[in-house]
Amino acid sequence: MTDLDLEREALWARYGRPSQFGIDRALHLLGEDPSVTENRIGFRYTCMDEAERYSTLNRERFGHSVIGPRETQDGVIAVLDFGDAVAELRASSRRKEVSDDAA
Repeated sequence: MTDLDLEREALWARYGRPSQFGIDRALHLLGEDPSVTENRIGFRYTCMDEAERYSTLNRERFGHSVIGPRETQDGVIAVLDFGDAVAELRASSRRKEVSDDAA
């Protein structure tokens, strides 16, 4: 097991897995444009500590942006935005294609 696996397992053991939450509603509750949903996932957490730990893990380990977490009328909500990671994968794939074509 990697350090990441151990860290994630410890979070799951302590809090369980966060539940997905409707992205439109999550963005609305966080004061964001609910029409921009591509490459985003909403989550509801049991408490702020859990949300902050998962948010930190996603930022530090994966470089994902996180909107929130914030306490809302529907619970502690955050949105994981992995658009930058998707853009980097696409750019990397294009660079490889160009490199392969040049070879």
